[in-house]
Amino acid sequence: MPTTTRLLDDGIPVYCPLKRGRFSLFACIQLCTLLLSIVKPVGGLTVSNHLKKFELALATQDKICSMDHVESKRSYGELIGTLTGISFGAMGQSSKIYTGFKFHRIYHFGKMLSKPKPSLQLSFCEHGKVKWQTEIKYHSDIDWDLPFCVYSQNNEATSDQNPSRAWGVLKKSNRNQNIVNRPSLKELARQDTTNFHCFKMARREKYTRHSRSIYLPNEWIGGLFYCELTPGAKSQLVDQMGEDLQIEPTNSRTVCNRDNAIPLQPLISDSYRKHWTNLKPGTRIPFLRRITRTNMDKVIPFLHTPNSDSVSRNYSTKADAAVSESNRKLRGKWFSSVNWLFGSKAEDHLWYNEVEVEESYGAMKTQCNLTNTSHVNVPKISKAEALGEHMPKDSKPLNSTKQEQKSYASE
Repeated sequence: MPTTTRLLDDGIPVYCPLKRGRFSLFACIQLCTLLLSIVKPVGGLTVSNHLKKFELALATQDKICSMDHVESKRSYGELIGTLTGISFGAMGQSSKIYTGFKFHRIYHFGKMLSKPKPSLQLSFCEHGKVKWQTEIKYHSDIDWDLPFCVYSQNNEATSDQNPSRAWGVLKKSNRNQNIVNRPSLKELARQDTTNFHCFKMARREKYTRHSRSIYLPNEWIGGLFYCELTPGAKSQLVDQMGEDLQIEPTNSRTVCNRDNAIPLQPLISDSYRKHWTNLKPGTRIPFLRRITRTNMDKVIPFLHTPNSDSVSRNYSTKADAAVSESNRKLRGKWFSSVNWLFGSKAEDHLWYNEVEVEESYGAMKTQCNLTNTSHVNVPKISKAEALGEHMPKDSKPLNSTKQEQKSYASE
C-alpha cells in the first residue's frame, strides 16, 4: 500500500498513512493506543478528566512552558505521545504537558551600544500555558534574598483576553475623548490582596558558597517557598512597593522567613543551551536586529520545578486556601524521571529539610551545636542539683579543653 512521507525539522521521516483516504496497520495501532489512553481508568479518574486530557493534548504549548523549550508543533505522533507519555519525536524531547514554575534569565537589549539590562523572570505554567509572570531586575548577579511578588488575577486575565490588543482598539476609538489609563499592578493588588502572592527561592548550603549563580544542568540547587502573609501584612507590603510591584532589598527580610515560609517544590537547574531570542514588536529587519543586538530579549533557561499535575501541586492562584496550614508538611510528590532522588527519600529526609529559606546555614549550625551541648549538660546539672551535690574544688570542669585537662593533671 503506497504511503506518503514528510520530514520533520530534524530530518526524521514520519509516515502519513491516513492521507488520501487510505488506512494502514500503523495507523490502526496508533488509533488503538489513543483509545486505550482515553478509556483506560487511571487512579479512578472520571471520563471527563480523560476528555480534558485529550483537549489539552490537542492544544499547543507556550515555548517558555514546554518541557524542552521548543516551539509546540502539533502532529499526529506528538498527540499520541502526549496522551500516552511515550515520545514519538526526536531523541531527548518530551511530549509531556508541563505544570510548574520556571525561572529564566532575560537580557533586554535596547538601543545600539547600550548595555543589556538583566532580569530574572518567574513564570507559573499550567498545562503548558503561562498563567502569570513577574520579573526582578538585578545588576551583577541574582539577589537570592529578594522575594517574587505578583498579582496573579491580572496576569491570568491578560493571558486569556489579550488586553493589549483590546486596549489598542479602545484608545483608537476614543481619540476625541479622554485617554483611559489602566490601573497599575500596585493599585490592583491594593484593592485585591487575595490574589497578591509572594514567593522566595533558596539554595542548598553548598551552592551558597558560589560567587556566581551558574550551575550545571539537572542539578538540585534548592527549593521554592511560598510566603504566607496576612491581609494586613500584604497591604503594608504593597504600600512599600513600586507601581510594578518591585520590592526594595531593605523591605525583603520580613516578607519570607522561617515562620511563614511554606515549601512548594525543589529547584532544578536548566540547560543554558536551550536559549533563544525574542524580537520586540515592530522589528522590520529581524536579521539585522540579531546582528546589532537591538530591540530584542535574550531568554536563557535558569531553574525549574519538576513537572507536576494540578492535583499534586501545593499551590493554586485561585485563593489563599490552597496554601493553608494543612499543606505545610508535604509528602514528597514532586519528582520526575530526571529527579528520581526526591521520590526515594525517606519521610524525615525530604528535600525541604536540606533547604533553609533564609539561607542562614551558619546560624543553624551554631544553634544546633548549642542545642546538642545543652542536651548533654542539662541532665547532669539537674541531677546534681536534685541530689544536693556540689562540684568539689579539685574536680575537673565539664567544658574544659584537652590542654586544660593536661595542665590540671600535672598539678
